[in-house]
Formats: sequence, C-alpha cells, structure tokens
Amino acid sequence: MQYLEEHIQKKHEIYKAYKDAFSDIKEIEMNPLNKAGIDNNWLSCMTISADSDVTPTQVMDVLEAENIETRPIWKPMHMQPVFEEYDFIQVEDGMSVSEDIFSRGLCLPSDIKNTREDMERIIKVVRKQFGQ
Repeated sequence: MQYLEEHIQKKHEIYKAYKDAFSDIKEIEMNPLNKAGIDNNWLSCMTISADSDVTPTQVMDVLEAENIETRPIWKPMHMQPVFEEYDFIQVEDGMSVSEDIFSRGLCLPSDIKNTREDMERIIKVVRKQFGQ
C-alpha cells in the first residue's frame, strides 16, 4: 500500500502518453475515462475505428515482431461457453457493445516498469501502422 499512489500516478502517465501520442490519428480512440470518479488507469486500451484499414490483430502482430507484448481486449462474457446461454444486451445491428469493443480493440503495454524509451518505442511502432 505504501507505493499505491506512486503506481497509480505512473499508470496515469502511461495512459496520457498514449492518449497524447495518438490524438492526431483519427482511427484510434483510447478507452474513455470515468468522469464521475478518478480512474486508476490500470489498463490502457485502444479501439480502432471500424472503417480503418488497420486491424487490432495487425497492430498486435507488428508489436509482437518487436518483442512487445499486447493482448486483445477481454472476450465478452456471453461469447464464452459457460455463459453463452444467458441473455445480453444488443445494439441495433445485433452486436453487443462488448462484441464491438472486442472486435476493434487491444490492450497496450501498461506496466509501470515501462521506461520512457519503452513508451516511445511502442508508440512509434503503433503510429507507423497508421502511416504516421
């Protein structure tokens, strides 16, 4: 607990670095923050617009080729076998909000041990995928 505030601050810095670095790329949106409280930014995620030529898998693959670990956003509960029989909320096109986010998103490296150089490297690789 003695390092909690320091770790949360580092998580805020990581999220802000990504948000600032991708702010000029219209296809990228960082996970929104809760305006009703204070986020701990435990995880920094991005979604890619549906009309982009770039997919989350492509971004994850090029990061992996650089030995940078990423992950897909968590698979929605109703898509997992143990919960598939349960109801879920759908939007107009029959896809749930969680399915939409799952199909267009990925979790970016957000370990508090990331150095400034690590962050610059990650950002550079991602930006390159979007022609930046």
